[in-house]
Amino acid sequence: MKRNKKASEKEKMYSIVNKRKEKNELTNGIKRYDEEEKKLINVQELEREREREREERNWKYEQVEETSVQKLVGNRTGEENVKKIRKRDSKETAKEEKR
Repeated sequence: MKRNKKASEKEKMYSIVNKRKEKNELTNGIKRYDEEEKKLINVQELEREREREREERNWKYEQVEETSVQKLVGNRTGEENVKKIRKRDSKETAKEEKR
């Protein structure tokens, strides 16, 4: 009887310890999942911000194209003006990226 009691007590203790381990593993897994989700959300926000910046640049190009076509100078065509302006703007963006 004593052996059975000791064995059953050990089993109870092991089961309690195992349940605690399982609970800790679950909470750690949830924490890891939350951290991964936060990283993913941050990446998505950065992508949205970059997309907005691209749209702004494209909008600026459209505005510049309209004004450059209106302000034709000498023998230049509107396309040459646009190329020149885009070249200038690309240099400016390169300077900003270096910062």
